[in-house]
Amino acid sequence: MKLLSTLVALGLLTGLAHQAGLPFDPFGGGRMADGERVSTYQGGGERERACWADGRREGPCRRWYPDGTLKAEGSFEAGRKCGPWRFYTEGGVLDPERTGSYAGDRRIAALADR
Repeated sequence: MKLLSTLVALGLLTGLAHQAGLPFDPFGGGRMADGERVSTYQGGGERERACWADGRREGPCRRWYPDGTLKAEGSFEAGRKCGPWRFYTEGGVLDPERTGSYAGDRRIAALADR
């Protein structure tokens, strides 16, 4: 443990590691690191690009299907969908049943500008 703390003190070990392809801070109780995260499919294509703060999604988020087609875009507040969200089918067509304005992870209205 002394060697580990010495490496951290010298700046040779930042404290960030990767778990399931996402950065986390093993010295912070295993919580995920704050900031933008990009998760990928096994083949390397982006699955999700989102910002995180205090272990929850916070701010803009975009998700893609394995073929690279946009799947969803919107924002999170305290880990829950909020504001306008647009969802797309695998063919890239806007999904009117899921697209809408969200509050607390619940769809509260359809978007007027479909």
